[in-house]
Amino acid sequence: MNLAEKHDRFLRWAEMQFLFVEHAKSALYAPDPATGEMGGLPTDKFCGWTYGAHALSKDELTLDFDDATMAAAALGHTISMNLAVWIRHAFQDVVPDARDNPDWNICSAFEISRLIRNAFSHNPADPHWSIDPLCRNQVFIVDNVITLDTNDIDGTRFDWHHYGGPLALYRLSQWVRANLLTPQMSEP
Repeated sequence: MNLAEKHDRFLRWAEMQFLFVEHAKSALYAPDPATGEMGGLPTDKFCGWTYGAHALSKDELTLDFDDATMAAAALGHTISMNLAVWIRHAFQDVVPDARDNPDWNICSAFEISRLIRNAFSHNPADPHWSIDPLCRNQVFIVDNVITLDTNDIDGTRFDWHHYGGPLALYRLSQWVRANLLTPQMSEP
């Protein structure tokens, strides 16, 4: 398996995690068929859990609706940001000259994934933009996929409105797999 195939698999895994959490969030907000109340996702079905020397009781595993909502939001945030981490990692291994590539879509995809990854990895719970001087006051665009305008965002709190949100990252992952990885997968 070459590096492109490896990263294609990693991005596919991240995309499936993204879709899975969106399904779980939908189930969480679906009405319970028996009561009609919000919270169709069962959050109290575990009897307990043991792993090695550790154990959790049913009470410790049970989530109320507010806890489940908070957990779903945090998981969705983490998984969507992981897309940027894996995209950046694919560039590192497969397109080492991405910043200087003659294709502006490739340069933009690289910089967008790198800047989002940096904001997330430096403080996952409360990301802030840290735009390096080379990327300040620029608009990075991957045609019909994602746009990041770096004007006046350096040092500000990370906001999905700056780049189009989690679905834009999902589409960027698909774009990277289709346009960068797939063409290299048949190479030895």
